[in-house]
Amino acid sequence: MDKSLKYADILTQVLRQESAIQPRLQNLKISSVCDQETGQFLIIMTGWQKQSWINTILFHARLIEDKIIIEDDNFEEGLTNVLIKAGISPEDIITEVDKDDRFEELGGVIPTVNFALRFFLGLEGRSLQHCFPLGFL
Repeated sequence: MDKSLKYADILTQVLRQESAIQPRLQNLKISSVCDQETGQFLIIMTGWQKQSWINTILFHARLIEDKIIIEDDNFEEGLTNVLIKAGISPEDIITEVDKDDRFEELGGVIPTVNFALRFFLGLEGRSLQHCFPLGFL
């Protein structure tokens, strides 16, 4: 089986497993959103919490060229170890910690909005050209 297809299957299985755990005391729903065609894998939480509508991304990963880029992981323990235990090689997982260093390995794939927002908030010491290396500026 192709590595990217295997990883897509593992991501889908893990995300569905993790989203099956639902909050008991709140009117919130946790759902997995797995699009193997575009390589986008998310766990979202939606619903009412008191008087406010909640729409939150709990986990977001992209599958690009046999690498899993974890954009957001808001689980207390994180899902990286769960993915590794499920069969994904640790060398194929790019987390927030090493994203800047390994970003160029993937041919300068456009970073997510979160990365750009961190830059504009002064949390990244990168130039705009680094944030959008494919000439979008």
